[in-house]
Amino acid sequence: MNRNIFLLDCTLRDGGFALEGEKDHPFFYSDEMRTNIAQNLTDGLVDVIELGTIEMGETGKRGFSVFPDMYEISSLIPSNAHKNQIYAVFFRGPDIPLDSLPNWQEGLCRLIRLGVRYSEMEKSLEYCKKLCEKGYLVSVQPIVTMRYTDEELDRVMQAANEMNAYSVYFVDSYGAMYTEDVLRIFRKFDEGLASDIKIGFHAHNNMGLASSNVMDMLSIESKRDVIIDACCLGMGQGAGNLQTEVIATYLNKRHNKNYNFIDILKVCDEISEFWEDNLWGYSIAAMIPAVYGVAYRYGLVLRKEYSCSYGEIANILQHIPNEMKHRYMKSNLEKIMKELNIT
Repeated sequence: MNRNIFLLDCTLRDGGFALEGEKDHPFFYSDEMRTNIAQNLTDGLVDVIELGTIEMGETGKRGFSVFPDMYEISSLIPSNAHKNQIYAVFFRGPDIPLDSLPNWQEGLCRLIRLGVRYSEMEKSLEYCKKLCEKGYLVSVQPIVTMRYTDEELDRVMQAANEMNAYSVYFVDSYGAMYTEDVLRIFRKFDEGLASDIKIGFHAHNNMGLASSNVMDMLSIESKRDVIIDACCLGMGQGAGNLQTEVIATYLNKRHNKNYNFIDILKVCDEISEFWEDNLWGYSIAAMIPAVYGVAYRYGLVLRKEYSCSYGEIANILQHIPNEMKHRYMKSNLEKIMKELNIT
């Protein structure tokens, strides 16, 4: 197979989401930590480095790698960045006014990754098109991709082809994919996308399958360039993500990549204090929601706040209707528990 494999590290961004989600604990990235992480990933020769998220006007969230504008987040780009390395920023949705976003220019993050909300698919696709017109590389990322019908994925691909997107992702938001899901969606994208659009995979680890799912994807016979998302130590919300240090080692050994393992381990050292506080990682409470295709927070709340047994969690989650599955809301959970006569 003659194709390129790119490793994208999102420790700062997805790890920042994990820190932000810990409302009861004062965990955050210091300025020094953010600088060191960006520098060590650069020295580690990681292909794409996501520096965080932009929320216009938010000046008090830098500890979660959330920045108020494109200029400030771009100031994290190390001065010794290698020519072919790309620096990325994540948008949680089509929320930032386009007229407040500068046209791309040298020195700014080159790639914008947009989380496409299911309820705002058309709005998101049009927004991605406008980002392309501003000169950015754009990654179209349908959140909870398993939720999309074939017709909806066709629409995503059509829009991506028309705007000449940099990449289109399938996102295993609940860590619920098995091999057959990975193969099905990859092949659909491979058949429907223009040849120069990369396919990205963002794997979560709720059922411990992130590594094997990525390896299964890489085993598919295809000339398509691919992007693999990962975080050091798997840092992320709930069960976390594919581990950068694990997949980098695999890619070095099996796919002739040349990532600097020692520099990647420096990032692991940098965030080890969070790991030791068990802010993320495998848990049955996060695994059970994956079985039923439900947002992972339902399981964590039932375990932590309601002291439910694992069996009780499974019984409750299998009764959640489709319209309530994809976003945790306390009112939805209370409604289900009332219907099941659980107090």
